[in-house]
Amino acid sequence: MVAVKLKNFVVLWVGVIFSLFIIFSPLASAELVKFKEGGCSFSLPVYDAYEKFEASWDGPRVNGLAEGEGVVKYTIEYEDKTKYEAEGKMTMKQGILQGKGTLKFTNGDRLDINFVDGEPQSGIVMRADGRKYEGEFYHNLANGKGVFTGADGSSYDGYFKMDKPHGFGIERDKNGTIIYQGEWLNGFRADDPAANRSLTGFLAMPWKSERKVVEETLNKRPGTEFVSVPLLGKFYGYGAPLPSPQKGRYYSVHGKFNNETAELIVWFYDDKLSGGRASFFNSEQEIMSKFEETKKNLISKYGQPNSEKGTGTATVVSWSFIDNDRIDLYVRKLGYENNAAMAPEKKKPFNLTIDYVNSELMNKINPQQAAPTTKDF
Repeated sequence: MVAVKLKNFVVLWVGVIFSLFIIFSPLASAELVKFKEGGCSFSLPVYDAYEKFEASWDGPRVNGLAEGEGVVKYTIEYEDKTKYEAEGKMTMKQGILQGKGTLKFTNGDRLDINFVDGEPQSGIVMRADGRKYEGEFYHNLANGKGVFTGADGSSYDGYFKMDKPHGFGIERDKNGTIIYQGEWLNGFRADDPAANRSLTGFLAMPWKSERKVVEETLNKRPGTEFVSVPLLGKFYGYGAPLPSPQKGRYYSVHGKFNNETAELIVWFYDDKLSGGRASFFNSEQEIMSKFEETKKNLISKYGQPNSEKGTGTATVVSWSFIDNDRIDLYVRKLGYENNAAMAPEKKKPFNLTIDYVNSELMNKINPQQAAPTTKDF
């Protein structure tokens, strides 16, 4: 969906690239990080945790505070060791950003922002690959009137609310042809079922639940069975770490899902629940009827899907939700059904899979290793 793509750009692009200066996470207000050098003090606003933040001011000063136009240089390093460097002309008033600020990043990105009392009010954020947002902000978020232009020239011209297209807006393709013109809601076209539906968690466990709580909850569910781990014996579930520095982990049990035997997997980022999977083993004769039955059940609960691609066992059906969460329904061909050591139910060659994804956290885990997708991990 284009609406999802637009939202991804604002949340992940403004929310990451603009965060090279102001670290984006929607808090009520910024923390003013104070710097002092050579008897001069100045502050820069920050919206999220960082590991290292160094900055310098080369410009006029009055009564020990940065005042007027000068040059700001800074280096910021996140907890995952991602590092950004920037330099540009900024305007200060009594040590606080006030007026126009221009920053250039070593990766080629750039921003031109108007600040009021240290907060961004309006301006332009440009990516090296050609993507651009020009408009108004509220704290660190696109908010109010704005225009987003994609790298391919497609665009959205309209209103945003807290980083999402919201209100009247016009979507155009790369040739300028209008694709949609009308109302938007929570990042989607107003008539899209996703505009009003949210995915709050997995198996009644809210997103970001602590890992230990999730593990205990899974193991106490009726029908939970032992999981065999080669060479290690039998456990009620097992956890496996994911490659550092992703801070990821997954945990698996055999249990019940809608009163059916299933393999249940949950993913964590920084020991917070970020995704879930329910898998059912099926024969070739039963897989497609089971797929259609499950699809019908999901539609009755969440409404019409946002996309359906492929045919037969290659079909993937996806439901989008506000906050960019999603559910994916698809079939996996397992390939190990002839292994004599496998449990009887696993000798069925097809696996009907339902993935529940909290994008905020799952995007932080290497998708090739851990994120629930249509690919096996």
